[in-house]
Amino acid sequence: LQALAAEHLGRPVDDLPVRMMLASPELRTVLVSIHVSLRGALEAVTCENVLSTVRITAAHFARLGRPGVRIAVAGLNPHAGEGGLFGREEIDHIAPAVAEARAEGLQVTGPHAPDTVFMR
Repeated sequence: LQALAAEHLGRPVDDLPVRMMLASPELRTVLVSIHVSLRGALEAVTCENVLSTVRITAAHFARLGRPGVRIAVAGLNPHAGEGGLFGREEIDHIAPAVAEARAEGLQVTGPHAPDTVFMR
C-alpha cells in the first residue's frame, strides 16, 4: 500500500512514511515497526522512529478533525525499563522522542509500562 500510494503521488517510497494502526471503537494502537523480525523490531526502536510514529499518529487524527488527541507511548521493556534495570531503550530512545513531541506541542505521555498502558 505504501508503494502504491507513493507511486500515485509521484514520490519515492522513502518520502512517504507509514505506520500500521490497529483500531477498535475505544482504542487505537500504532506500531513503530511493521512486519519485521523480532530483532528488526528491536532495532526499529530509535528516537527518530518513535518520534515519526507519534507525528504520523497526531497528523492522522488532525486530518480526521481531532487535533490535540492524547497519545500514550508504551515502553519496550517490562515496567518501561525500570530506570535502566531492564534495558535502556526507554532512557536512550523513547523518552527523548516523547520529550521532543511534547516540545512540538503534541499531547504525548510515556514511556508507560507496556503491560499496563492499555488499562489507562
